[in-house]
Amino acid sequence: MRRVLVVEDSLLSQKMIANHLTKQGHRVYIASNAREGLEILEVKTVSHIISDVLMPEMDGLTFRRILQERNDVRPFAFMTTLVDQGHVRAMKESQPAAIIEKRNLNDIDVFIAS
Repeated sequence: MRRVLVVEDSLLSQKMIANHLTKQGHRVYIASNAREGLEILEVKTVSHIISDVLMPEMDGLTFRRILQERNDVRPFAFMTTLVDQGHVRAMKESQPAAIIEKRNLNDIDVFIAS
């Protein structure tokens, strides 16, 4: 069983991912934005992090940068529908373990297995 933090502002995506991971036997923590994600990481033990890129208050790229500055080495994946090359380049430059297309549950499973 993995303990997965999902940082996602879309309620529909939150439910879809949480239901999928829970059915796989994983524990899921949900944050609606990156600030909430940082708060959860202060109090919960998490093995993997999945984060959207565009969110209110703090975006996923800033969230990733903060984690890197803290030397956080947990597997981190961006989950997005973005195709803008600037965003894609920025995601790749932050060296996540994966970039997952939203609603691609098979890619989530592969990431969690890492």
